[in-house]
Amino acid sequence: MRGALLLLWSALACASKEGHLQCAHCLATNNTATCKPVTCTPPSILCYSHEVVFKFGSEQHTLITRSCTSTCVFRSPPEWDLLTPNMIVLAKALCCSKSMCNGGASGGLSAPAWHRGLLLGMGLGLHHLL
Repeated sequence: MRGALLLLWSALACASKEGHLQCAHCLATNNTATCKPVTCTPPSILCYSHEVVFKFGSEQHTLITRSCTSTCVFRSPPEWDLLTPNMIVLAKALCCSKSMCNGGASGGLSAPAWHRGLLLGMGLGLHHLL
């Protein structure tokens, strides 16, 4: 019984290590379905998303870029080189620090958090039985 408790506590310790941040990643797309999860590597500690809408007469084009970043500084996207005098441009930017916070289906607890909760509950229950 003590062996099982030790095994559960070991698993909990391994599961409690912080996972790497994941962000939606796509470059200059008009279809967010093409954004895929990517695991960020240091020094990237944030997710970002920026959306640029170009309006020219009755035409409108939207370009969305999402990925990992190390700082939250808005940079003019390269698409701005395409501007013409009669064009209207709307831009919005977002930086955030939770996995998939920049777009993507992330609801409820993440898998690592769910596993930590399950292992902790099992460990406490087993400890109570001893």
